[in-house]
Amino acid sequence: MINWISIFYIVSLINTTLFIRHSQEINNNRLRELVVKHGQNPISYLTLESDKKIFYSKNLDAAVAYKVVRGIFVCCGDIICSDDDSEIFLNEIQNFCKQNGWSVLFLNITGHYLNLYKANNFRIAKYGEDACFNLSEFSLKGGKIATVRSSYNRSQREGIIVKEYKHAFGRDYELEKKIKEISEEWLENKNTLELSFMLGSVCLNNLLDRRIFMVFTLIIIWWVLLFYYHFLISQHIYLKLLVIKKWT
Repeated sequence: MINWISIFYIVSLINTTLFIRHSQEINNNRLRELVVKHGQNPISYLTLESDKKIFYSKNLDAAVAYKVVRGIFVCCGDIICSDDDSEIFLNEIQNFCKQNGWSVLFLNITGHYLNLYKANNFRIAKYGEDACFNLSEFSLKGGKIATVRSSYNRSQREGIIVKEYKHAFGRDYELEKKIKEISEEWLENKNTLELSFMLGSVCLNNLLDRRIFMVFTLIIIWWVLLFYYHFLISQHIYLKLLVIKKWT
């Protein structure tokens, strides 16, 4: 049962002229408060990763994560602010990029601010959807989820066990080494910087609200699956399967 769909778009705007102004340094506490309060996009959680620069509003409680790539101000997800401040903050970003001669691109936005982007002459390209769930309401009952229920029952019969790596209650450095290795190998095989920018890193030293789950079989071969587990304002969950690997 899918509670809602996060529809991802790319929006872009071309600007000209040149002027440089430095954005503020990351204030982790302030930034996390912003993400928890206004991060309607599950991708907003990646704003807290150290590989991103943060553009803060001069006067508003607002921010956006970005990287500048070949003259393009690439934003990670939507703007993070209240709805009342959204148009003012978007204009602030546009003016900043215009002064620098940069184009603007929002990568992996939801539909929340879609009309706002359109009203400000952004071009829209939809390229995918991700499912989001409210675990307190999720159920395996009903015909719509019969395929999932069948897969679950089969996994039970085959002795597949799901365990959470409870990092906060004692670290297993050998396990963490394996998790890091397979994550890096997976990203390397994909050979693209976009995945690390939009999926984030393992961040075992700073998991925050993310949780790691592992899937074992009862035989020697076992599999590790790493998910990103995002709590939003609505307490919905966004799961991202990062990697699957087999060890013998």
